[in-house]
Parts: sequence; structure tokens; C-alpha cells
Amino acid sequence: AVWLIAVLLIAFGAAGLVGAVDPVGEGDTDPALTAAGDARLTPLLDAAEADLADVATDVGALSTAARGALASLSGSDLDEVEAAVAEGDGLIEDIRARTGSVARDLATMPIVGTPSAEVDLSAEVRLRHARLTQAATATDGLAPAWSRLTASSLAASRLSAVLEAHVAAVAAAAERG
Repeated sequence: AVWLIAVLLIAFGAAGLVGAVDPVGEGDTDPALTAAGDARLTPLLDAAEADLADVATDVGALSTAARGALASLSGSDLDEVEAAVAEGDGLIEDIRARTGSVARDLATMPIVGTPSAEVDLSAEVRLRHARLTQAATATDGLAPAWSRLTASSLAASRLSAVLEAHVAAVAAAAERG
């Protein structure tokens, strides 16, 4: 029985020594524990990232449509303004639908948000999920900004057309005396 106590003391001492020499850092988990969870989430995160890259392309196209609408204002071409606005409206709806879908997918991913996430997922995967979740909300202000831009653009374009018609009428009246 004494030898059993001696073996246990040596084992606990060795475990303490190993823990002191090679401590697990705060937030770090054993890769052997996180491999399965990371493997399960990584393809889902890859898909979310690809969807957000497509959204970024649509945001670039929206920017082009906005510049087109503003450029058309200087030419007083109401049809061009309305075409750019319609294109942007479609892009806004697509952006809203895609980011909403990505946000829902991220919110319902397995393991994330559970008590075991700290053990089952590496810090890198948890951080990637958090960053993608934040990126999915980055376009939240686009729809109201687009609405303000389009309302102003259309109003300015229509006002410009009315003023042109007024100038033409005044000029015609002045010619008649």
C-alpha cells in the first residue's frame, strides 16, 4: 500500500511539473479536442465567406449604379437616372437577401454559442465565425442610404426637367412678345 502512495505522489508531481513547464495558454485548446469541431465548421465558414465575397461584388456594382445615377443628373436625363435607380434597387434587394441568409446560416451553425464551443472549437475558428458574423451586418445601412440617394436623385432630376420646361416656355413667351 505504501508503494501505491509513492507511485501516486510521483505521478501527481510529474503532472504538476509538466503543467508548469508546458501550460496551455488562455483560450488555447488541445488541437486533438478541436479537430472534429473545426472540421465540421470550416466548410460552413468557407461557404459563408464565399457568399460574402459575392455580396462585396454586388456592393461594388451598387456603387457604380450610384455614380451612374449622379452622373445622369448633370445631363438631366431622367430615363438614365431611373434606369440606374432601378438597377440599384435590384442590387439592394439581392444584397439584403444574401446577407440575411448568411447571417441566419452563421447564427445556426452547430457548436457555436454552446457551452462546449470553447473546448470543441479552436480559437481561430471561433474568431473567424465572429468576424464573418460582423461582416454580415456591415451592409445594414446600405438600404436606407440608397433610399435617400435615389429619392434625392429622382427629385433633382424631375426638378431639373421642370426647370428646363419652364425656361423653354419663358423663352417662347419672350419671343412672342
